[in-house]
Amino acid sequence: MINWVGVEPGDYRAEVQVSDFHGNLSEELKFDIRVEGDIQGLPSLMLTLEGARVVLSWGMEDGGDEAILQWADGLGGEWVDVPSSDLGFGGAGRLYKENANDETKFYRLIKK
Repeated sequence: MINWVGVEPGDYRAEVQVSDFHGNLSEELKFDIRVEGDIQGLPSLMLTLEGARVVLSWGMEDGGDEAILQWADGLGGEWVDVPSSDLGFGGAGRLYKENANDETKFYRLIKK
């Protein structure tokens, strides 16, 4: 989805630039994006806090039973698969719990 409007499969580039109240512009951040066709969706990845732990969860529907959870430690960082042995079951889906710390992490669900 680009601006909440569906796009045709293909390769795209998104450019992000921010400005302050004085009109000073940041450097542009450029992201290459590949939109592939005929891919089933994935369930939403929910993030909650449980005391000092970060809890990620997703449902088994919409391909969630085949989803792979990945994390990266920063923008442009390498995506790393979370081992399936670190995942649990809860409610109607899967769970991943990790101790919260000052480190920034990004998470995503993918299909391989």
